[in-house]
Amino acid sequence: MEKEKSLDFEVNLMPMISILAVCICFLLLTGVWVHVGTLNLSQAVGTEVPLGASENPTALWVRFENDSSVQVSVKNGKDLNENIKVITIQHLDRHVNARDIERFAKNIKVAMPQLNVALILPAANSSYEDIVAVMDRLKKQDITNIGIAPL
Repeated sequence: MEKEKSLDFEVNLMPMISILAVCICFLLLTGVWVHVGTLNLSQAVGTEVPLGASENPTALWVRFENDSSVQVSVKNGKDLNENIKVITIQHLDRHVNARDIERFAKNIKVAMPQLNVALILPAANSSYEDIVAVMDRLKKQDITNIGIAPL
């Protein structure tokens, strides 16, 4: 007599559940980091003119130089004293001195509280890290409309 083979068998699902748990954790973590790593930007200066606007708004221009120094100037600031309209900020260890840029923006905001537009003009060798640092410092001073000019 031949023994009948059993048709019942067990499948170990633990490895499959473990892999699924790791994939779900990875998905959740990357979703959070994608949201955290983004900046909400809009075009600060462009070709579209708002209704009723006859001239460009007062804007802070941040021009990166090739030697990592930065020239910060105020455009269309008619009520501003001429000696604080333009400043050149020297680099700090071959990086942009974002702290001094924030200090200058803070002084300008005291004199012109309506200022909320900034345009960043990077040089060809400007690092992404420096540009983001300057953007963060300007956002801390309630300058919300920040634009970046293409090279």
